[in-house]
Amino acid sequence: MHYVNLLAHILFSFRGAIDRRSYLIGMVIAAIAYMFSPFKPPNVGDLAGPPSLLSQLWDYLWLIPLAAITIKRVRDIGWPVWLGYIYPAVVGLSFLPWSIGWLPTRDLSDSASAAIQIYLLVGAAWILICVSVRPGRFAGSQSASAMRS
Repeated sequence: MHYVNLLAHILFSFRGAIDRRSYLIGMVIAAIAYMFSPFKPPNVGDLAGPPSLLSQLWDYLWLIPLAAITIKRVRDIGWPVWLGYIYPAVVGLSFLPWSIGWLPTRDLSDSASAAIQIYLLVGAAWILICVSVRPGRFAGSQSASAMRS
């Protein structure tokens, strides 16, 4: 039961701070949940077809745990909390061209929309790397005890 509470704290709580290990565990869980969505759009040839309402909802709902994980990690490394909102915002913005029909098949042949997505994904990767490798202020045991208070 303790692990369930700890996992719920990592994924859904916006309070406290988490260490690098907890951050990476949360990010792996979020990535797996996103990749293995039960609401995948149908494939058209080798590309994904237009998104369904459920697949879009699934994609955007996972931004909440992504924000919670990042905000706690940003708090742990001593950065301003508002920077923790940038990562899920950039990831959400990278979904936007596909959601509104600019990339109905996720085909990156349109140079303008492809450039937008590439810049957003490079920015998201930069934030992910910075937050993942920077040592935090708390040790793992202190982060867990901060969760309880």
